Amino acid sequence: MVATTLDMRYRTRELLDSIARGVQVIITYRGKKTCVLSPYKETPVLDCGSVRNHPFFASAAGEAESVEDKMNVLRGGRFDDL
Repeated sequence: MVATTLDMRYRTRELLDSIARGVQVIITYRGKKTCVLSPYKETPVLDCGSVRNHPFFASAAGEAESVEDKMNVLRGGRFDDL
């Protein structure tokens, strides 16, 4: 659907109804396309589970490896010279 800036001003409710039905609305200003209004799609939030299940925080859950040792593994030997 194509609408002008005047349509946006005076027929906002109708444009929003069209968008709610899943229609993309192209807004023109002086005959040139300026923007596209499209329905909002909510992205699902990734469930990472409990923080205790994260491999980095496993050391706090009673793992024998110390935090310093865990950091050295994660750094991959970049700071062995220090």
